[in-house]
Amino acid sequence: MAPVLDGVQLCAKGKGCYTLIGEYRMTENEFFPHALGTIAHELGHSIGFHDLYDYDKQVEGWPLPYLFSLMGHGNYGNDESDNIYRRGFVPQHLDPFQKIRSGIMDPEEVTENGEYTIHPLSAENSNILKIVTPDPKEYFLLENRQLTGFCKGLYRKTYGVNEKGEDCHFCENYKEGGVILWHIDEDIFDTYSVIKRTNGSGTWLPDGETEGTERHDPGIVALFKNGFDENGLLKNDGVFVTGYPEDPFYRKGDVFNSNEFVSAATHTKSLNSFPEGVSQDTYNLKVEFIDFDEATGDIKIRVTQTK
Repeated sequence: MAPVLDGVQLCAKGKGCYTLIGEYRMTENEFFPHALGTIAHELGHSIGFHDLYDYDKQVEGWPLPYLFSLMGHGNYGNDESDNIYRRGFVPQHLDPFQKIRSGIMDPEEVTENGEYTIHPLSAENSNILKIVTPDPKEYFLLENRQLTGFCKGLYRKTYGVNEKGEDCHFCENYKEGGVILWHIDEDIFDTYSVIKRTNGSGTWLPDGETEGTERHDPGIVALFKNGFDENGLLKNDGVFVTGYPEDPFYRKGDVFNSNEFVSAATHTKSLNSFPEGVSQDTYNLKVEFIDFDEATGDIKIRVTQTK
């Protein structure tokens, strides 16, 4: 049974679990203390968080949050004082969905068109906006990731060649943060997270033992700005490594339209599925980024949802 301390359950429901991680880690260059990021990621499993990387790796460019969730590749966050072999000393925030699902934060629901403010994750009044859609199980989450606190560890990757003439990746921290939008499908998360395939690109059925013939859409998708192609897959421009885009953030002057994004498996626009009476041809969520407060990092947006 999961242990309880002062009325608080310490592990995932129904599990008497623990996390065991080596004190040191060996890379190809050196032996050094294990980074905080991996410790945080593995401890997250004990609490009940789910992996958001792709166990199957069957489709190149499959939509994954990469650095933008601790349960993706966010455990490898680092700042400019680190090198690629010491990734993980500045781990990233948990994705907003699992923050909400675990009770860490409550979302601010957006049910009407209008103007709203998103505060930075590092601020005392930080918030997550939840924009509801015609399908109560599908919605959009917005968070403000200014490059303060742990968000300083966010970086992009480029393809390159090292001094030995070998192909490699170079990391560079982002210089300016902004808003990250997320598309959430709770039905997919609830169905496939139990077999570790919330965002899997394979064709496994929910029993986790039988392979089907069709893929399911990812349940938690970070909608990087200018990050996707016409098939709903992450772009690979040959310069920036897939999943580590040049600039994924939305800022003042930018406009997001949900109908410019398509689902990776079903190839529907905006949402994975639509209730009766709602069509992908007419539905659109438009988010305009209208103001930025340099003193606080707050970003003001205008939401217009057309059904």
